[in-house]
Amino acid sequence: MALVMDPSEVDKGGCISLVLEVVSLDPGHERHLLVDRAHNKLVQYAGLVEGGHKLITVIDAVLVRQFPVVCLECGEKTKVLHHGIPTWSDYFKMIDACSGLGGISHGALAVGIFTTVATDVNARMSELHKVHVCSDHVTGDIGDPQVVAEVWSRSSSAALMCAGFSCQPFSQLGDRRGGLDPRAQTLPKLLRAAHLLQIKVLVLECVVPARSDPFVKQQLDCFASLMGFTTETVNLDLQTVWPCRRHRTWWLLFDSSLGKMGLSEWPVLDSLPTVQCLIPYICKWDPRDEMALSLDSSDRQAFGVDDGTYPHYLLDAEGVAPTALHAWGSQLRGCPCGCRDYGLSPTRLREKGLFGLLVSSASEAIADQPVRHVHPSEALALNGMDCTIDFGLNVRLSLSGVGQIASPLQAAWVLSFVTSRITMLQKGSSDFDSVSQLQAFRSWLVMKCQETWPCNQEVIQDKQLLDLLRFWKDIRSLSLEQVVHAPQWPEVSDFRMSVACALDVLIYHAY
Repeated sequence: MALVMDPSEVDKGGCISLVLEVVSLDPGHERHLLVDRAHNKLVQYAGLVEGGHKLITVIDAVLVRQFPVVCLECGEKTKVLHHGIPTWSDYFKMIDACSGLGGISHGALAVGIFTTVATDVNARMSELHKVHVCSDHVTGDIGDPQVVAEVWSRSSSAALMCAGFSCQPFSQLGDRRGGLDPRAQTLPKLLRAAHLLQIKVLVLECVVPARSDPFVKQQLDCFASLMGFTTETVNLDLQTVWPCRRHRTWWLLFDSSLGKMGLSEWPVLDSLPTVQCLIPYICKWDPRDEMALSLDSSDRQAFGVDDGTYPHYLLDAEGVAPTALHAWGSQLRGCPCGCRDYGLSPTRLREKGLFGLLVSSASEAIADQPVRHVHPSEALALNGMDCTIDFGLNVRLSLSGVGQIASPLQAAWVLSFVTSRITMLQKGSSDFDSVSQLQAFRSWLVMKCQETWPCNQEVIQDKQLLDLLRFWKDIRSLSLEQVVHAPQWPEVSDFRMSVACALDVLIYHAY
């Protein structure tokens, strides 16, 4: 898929979507004069165009002729997106593309960025996203111009877009075919959408091997050149700050006029060395959840439960949790999200291996089952997301959603550079740097784990972290959305709320 459609490659009567600069408006709306800067071509357009906008995007306009000037007209499906100049607040509004269950939205909210609209091709994942994110939702392929137009209409002029793109073409457990894998087209679809939407800041996430992939590099370089963007990139290893493996590359692409964001690696925070710091014991879940997560005969045989060889699949409370996978709980059966109807083939399992995370069940309801798949709440805790969010009874679907999220901790770190830079440009200073934002969000997530697994014995030894946890006790029942709800903090005026800001107020009140 080309990043920008070329009018010369579209047949007469065909549809095309372009970003166009307005040169002259026709009051009769019969012959506006515009410029396609990407191809340096004049364009005439017949259709309604609002005044007062220097830049527009025409979605699915009908090509009338190629020469001597490209001529387009409004068709049945044509939509015109009018792009204004973003305000400061627009940089704190986000489009969550390829949103999945909503890990990026969760991390964004922690640093004061609100998702205005989320879009995903999978309706089941969109339903999970709705559970904890109060935004509009559009279900559809982000590569479809009509979906792009619908997203724009619900975005409230958001200047920021975030997305994780398909990792299978690049990951060690995937096919590693790079740009030859059809699923790799997720990236150019996202970049094309960002261009049509005229996004000012784009944040992308994928597995680390994607960073050096020629296809990915070519696509990102082409996009940055087209948009006049600067690119900053960082690899973040989750276990550096949280007892779980999840090594990902993050790209921050933004309008060069904003200067430098300064994206960097995060610090080593070693106060949570083991899983036990988050999950000190295995608790009983709803019997329906326990039953749904129990192993069937195929699972028992494959994981070695019957012959006793399964311990290496068990969650190790004294260690660091393995990287979560979308296929956790469904490698031997169809995926509950609908991406495949059958289990992985024996050949693939033999070549790539069997991966899962099992725990010793604490439920008497399935006494004949010594182990089960990890519960979604446990998986949320391990990946740095609020473990008190209840995604409903389809726990295997929720588990598949958690398995593919971008960790909210990583998202919060990257986006904190955006909020800090925008605040600095607006006000000349920023009260909370990225480390402060990370430490505040991290402490709030640990507090949520302690709400889920209350424990009389102290499992965390770090005094500084323990002190931070105590400040949250009076509002421990609030959701993240409630914590950053500005009207709840009347003492904070003319300031954008974040978890760090809320913690600062709590500390102030305590003294």
